[in-house]
Amino acid sequence: MTKIRSAYVAVLMGMLATTALAQANETASASSSDADKAAIRKSEQIIATATSVDEVLPLYDKNVILDDFTPGRRHGLTALRKEMEGFFQNYTDAKGEILSLDIESDGKLAFANSTQHITAKGKNGMPDLDIALRQTDCYRKENGRW
Repeated sequence: MTKIRSAYVAVLMGMLATTALAQANETASASSSDADKAAIRKSEQIIATATSVDEVLPLYDKNVILDDFTPGRRHGLTALRKEMEGFFQNYTDAKGEILSLDIESDGKLAFANSTQHITAKGKNGMPDLDIALRQTDCYRKENGRW
């Protein structure tokens, strides 16, 4: 009877230890996911409220692919800089507000889908902007950074 009781206690202790480890892993995963989402949320906020090209360029990968407001797909930081400089040359007092933001991540890749409201005063004959848009950004985590 003592051997059976000892075996039962050993199995029970093993099950408890396994459950504790699984719960610890879930907690670590959840906090990692929360940290990932917070970092991505911060980047999205910087992009939405930027007032200069130099604020946003460090957030993008050198191989960025743009498929935004103007027709055609553009590749790379040079194309991003040109696109953003064109915007800031033609508009002043730009303000962006994120109305909604959903982020999904597996820890390596993430998607941020937002609805934004953007206003800006036109210059050089450009009309004022007052637009709402949907934006989806894809993130890849490299060297611990999104």
